Amino acid sequence: MPGLVDMHTHREMGNQLGARDPRIFLAYGITTTRGLSDNAYLALENKESVDAGLRIGPRHFGTGEALDGTRVFYDGMHPIRSSAQLGRAFERARALDYDLLKCYVRLPPDLQARATRMAQQLGIPITSHYLFPAVAFGAHGHEHMGGTSRYGYSRTGSMLGTGYQDVVAIAAASRSFRTPTLFGLESMLGDAPDEILEDPRVQRLFPPAERAPLERAARGGPSRPVRMIANQVATILAQQAAGVTIVCGSDYPIVAPGISLHLNLRAMVRHGMRPVDALRTATRNAGQVLGHDLGTLARGQLADLVCVQGDPLSDIRAAMRVRRVMVGGVDHTVSELIAPFEAQMAVSSAAPAEPVEPDAGPTLASCEEPWWHNPHWVAEVRSNCCLPMA
Repeated sequence: MPGLVDMHTHREMGNQLGARDPRIFLAYGITTTRGLSDNAYLALENKESVDAGLRIGPRHFGTGEALDGTRVFYDGMHPIRSSAQLGRAFERARALDYDLLKCYVRLPPDLQARATRMAQQLGIPITSHYLFPAVAFGAHGHEHMGGTSRYGYSRTGSMLGTGYQDVVAIAAASRSFRTPTLFGLESMLGDAPDEILEDPRVQRLFPPAERAPLERAARGGPSRPVRMIANQVATILAQQAAGVTIVCGSDYPIVAPGISLHLNLRAMVRHGMRPVDALRTATRNAGQVLGHDLGTLARGQLADLVCVQGDPLSDIRAAMRVRRVMVGGVDHTVSELIAPFEAQMAVSSAAPAEPVEPDAGPTLASCEEPWWHNPHWVAEVRSNCCLPMA
């Protein structure tokens, strides 16, 4: 099958996995990633190293730090307060040859419109969290099913994940794309815990601190339908039927690499999407949005291929059973990808490490209020800024 594409990552925003990161993506059949807000220089170094054949990893379509308003949400973003400042940001984008532009959530509408025009001049796509007014300015697509915004609430989905008729109609009229990034899927690990957790890819490539949250989620037993996720997939299906191009993304490192993209595919199929259409969100559709010759098996396309055990067209779970992966004609087995970490695994298994973080943190599957109200995140913010603890 064609190599999979993760259309929403932040691989160079704070990569805690080091050399494991690119091998995890490849081991799960992900041959291409798209970066949405990264350290520009690290992203470029990684891209050039992979393209030159000096580093094993997926090909990467990247940008620099997201452009935001004067009160940035994350410290890795660029605050923009004037047209002159925006112009300098685009000079940098031209010099570093960005593949796309990402605006975040607090850029004022006039600067958002100007950023869109400048991206068009550079000949690269631009995206943000906003459906409207971004698509009215000519933006190509939007990210997530809902989330933070300058307005204090999501403008594309309700608290229970419903996207109403206006959202579907505007997206369809603009012929834009959407990257859903479904969250709260960790409980699905309980549907086949041994198959996923005992997999050598998890045991060798995921450090103990990264495995611990997966193991806790899987111990909960078989997952139950989550109303919010079902509503979000219903919105995805409505937009797909209206002509919106749906592409699949995970939002790593907020979620586990590799595995989370497959959980997105499984969630879409569980709630009504055909397996072939789910696979297209991570292959053909992604290639079309990227404007590149990948995502299909055809003469003249890039030789990004995955060999899996089973038929993912009848059982979407088979897409995770990767046996071989090829990027640009260079073939790797899963065993070869994890081999450098076999010795490290032997050392760590002799003295098992305790999980660094005893609390897995909130998941959107169980939150009854916005995630930024959750005590876990309130304490995190206060401990890292000037606000006194209550």
